[in-house]
Amino acid sequence: MAANRAVRRNPAPPRLTQHKIITTDAEIDRAIERARALQNEPRVTRVEYRPGPGLDLLILKLSDGRRQVIPREDLQGLQSAAAEQIARVEILGHGTGLHWPDLDLDLYVPSLLRRVYGSSSWMSAIGRRGGSAKGAAKKRAARANGLKGGRPRNAGALKVVAVKAMFCGAAEVAPSWQQPRSRPRRATAREI
Repeated sequence: MAANRAVRRNPAPPRLTQHKIITTDAEIDRAIERARALQNEPRVTRVEYRPGPGLDLLILKLSDGRRQVIPREDLQGLQSAAAEQIARVEILGHGTGLHWPDLDLDLYVPSLLRRVYGSSSWMSAIGRRGGSAKGAAKKRAARANGLKGGRPRNAGALKVVAVKAMFCGAAEVAPSWQQPRSRPRRATAREI
């Protein structure tokens, strides 16, 4: 009977892997140059958060005397935070970073000054939100653009037509949107 029993063995402890990080002298030199370039950029000296109805702003006071006002909802990571959490902000790296300990969030000040408020997908979402706005000003601008002939033609297509005209002669080349179709077009449901 003893021969039929499986023998339990203690599993071997997991092996720890050490990764080697190799930084070249050229990478270090580039990092030093980037740091020197930052010396001339303004840095944050004070951060103020002003919550209120209709206005929910983060105000950055800069070393050159300017102020940068940023709506809280535009900053990635702060959109759903409580006012008390946002008010507890720390300035890091001699004014090059902002840290919210309650939210475990860090933002890089030079990027904020270039109006980069988060990752590329976050910034795309902000752009879509602005592009989908439906206001009176946007409606007026769209109508004015329509009166001018609508959206301009693709400049790349016009360049191709110009190059073809140079080589083939202007009489032989028409833009693709003016050339006759090779087969008849089917009628759409709206046309029927």
